[in-house]
Parts: sequence; C-alpha cells; structure tokens
Amino acid sequence: YPLLVLTQNVPVIALGSLLVVWFGFGILPRLILIMLVCFFPVVVAMLTGLTQSDPKLVDYMKMIGASKSQLFWRLELPNAVSYLFSGLKIAASYSVISAIYAESIGGSEGLGNFMLVSQRGWQTANVFSAIAIIVVLSLILFGIISLAEQILVRGGRRKPEKGA
Repeated sequence: YPLLVLTQNVPVIALGSLLVVWFGFGILPRLILIMLVCFFPVVVAMLTGLTQSDPKLVDYMKMIGASKSQLFWRLELPNAVSYLFSGLKIAASYSVISAIYAESIGGSEGLGNFMLVSQRGWQTANVFSAIAIIVVLSLILFGIISLAEQILVRGGRRKPEKGA
C-alpha cells in the first residue's frame, strides 16, 4: 500500500508532461498515463476483495487441509471478483478523463484537443458538447463493465425481488 499510495501523489499534470518528453507525442505516453491513473482504483479494490474472505470459511478450508494456493483459487479470488468490478467501474470514469487530458497535452487531434481549442476560442457551446460526449463515453464504459459483471459474476441472473 505505501508504494501504491505514493504513486498517486505524483500530479497527473507533471506525469503527463514527463511522459511526453520521454516517449514523444505518439499514443504510447497517452496509454501509459491512462494505465497509471486506472491502476490504483483497480488494485486497491482487488486487494480489499482478497482480504475480505469469510474467516469461518478460511478456517474451514484450512481444517480440511486446503493449501494456500487452494485457498486463493477457491475462496479468495472468487470473493474478490466483485471487488475487482467495483474498481473497474471507477477506473472507467478515470480512463475517459485521463484520456481527454492526455490528448490535450500530447496530441493534435481528439476530444481533449478539441475542448482545449474551443476553450481558448471562447466557444462555450463546443466546450459543453465535448463535456456531454465525455459524460456519455463514461456512462457507456460504466455500463459495459456493469453488464460484464452481471454476466460473469452473477451468471446473467437477476437478484430476486423482495417478497417474491
């Protein structure tokens, strides 16, 4: 955790500029920035999920002779999958925002650059339309991850309604 938290204390503005200096104006610094921004919520959620297994089940599995790898594969990892999807949902929003920022610092095209040019030109209608597109993209990514979670974690079944 200390190293993980330390990575989040580096300002994205400084990191983005450094990545452009190190890797040029191509797509690589943008992808690295997006991965670095999205890495933290996914890892923290996954680590939380791995430590949240029911202690009674852990004791039971140890009592019947389960090895550490069996504990991991049969109890801890399946328990952590729902936490993983929570982290992915957060990362979905962060990914769009960081991609927009990455485009604005290292690109000559894209939504981030369009928004930056529109701001400088006082074209507020264009800025608002870019914001609307960003919101829609974030919601689409969130929806895709929610759908994947429903299919993979819950097996495509809906929870029964109360009183049903």
